[in-house]
Amino acid sequence: MLTREIVRESARQEGLRATFAPLLDPNAVGNGVHVHMSLWRDGQQMTFDASGPAGLSPLASQACAGILTHAAALLAWTAPSRVSFLRLTPHRWSSAGVFVGLHNREALLRVSPLAPGDTVGRTFNIEYRAADATANPHLVLASLVHAMCDGLDRAASIDRVLTGHIDDEVFDPLPPTVDAAQDAFLADETARSWFADDLVTTAAAVRRGEEENLAGLSEAERCRAYAEVL
Repeated sequence: MLTREIVRESARQEGLRATFAPLLDPNAVGNGVHVHMSLWRDGQQMTFDASGPAGLSPLASQACAGILTHAAALLAWTAPSRVSFLRLTPHRWSSAGVFVGLHNREALLRVSPLAPGDTVGRTFNIEYRAADATANPHLVLASLVHAMCDGLDRAASIDRVLTGHIDDEVFDPLPPTVDAAQDAFLADETARSWFADDLVTTAAAVRRGEEENLAGLSEAERCRAYAEVL
């Protein structure tokens, strides 16, 4: 949040206006707010294991599996606007499907490389890529942490780490709209249990209000409407 305010003020002083909208145009590449995560215990990193798939430790794989299990429900919190899903499609430098990918910028979860000279994995992390600035950052983090904990509690596992091009692979797609994500969240009893009922009701009301305000607008007009307030 501080970064956004610094960028906005820096732009203002230059006579410009900064926006953090997911898209300025339906055909544009767009803007994400990605979340980098790593696991630590007693000051020791628990994410990297050189012998694991793509360097993921067993615990990191379990945490990733939790996010993949609840991926559709998570989108209701991490990409909640009416234009968020326009950019969550293949070949937009954005998440295109529910999979873990090694250095793959179209993965829901991208395994980030080690920094040069790091041999013990202190810089190793997992990047969640299906979030944008229309989301509440506190709710984004809350939903991701809950999903990771669910994977750890169940000792879940991922079946693969995608290393090739997405056109050559089969994976589950992301929900096509915010309404589909909201339906997935409501149908996911575990994900529902993470949040109080009044918060869920309020979030749904906000989504309905946005749709009412945007009714009748084209996708391009919707993108511009979000850009004006973000």
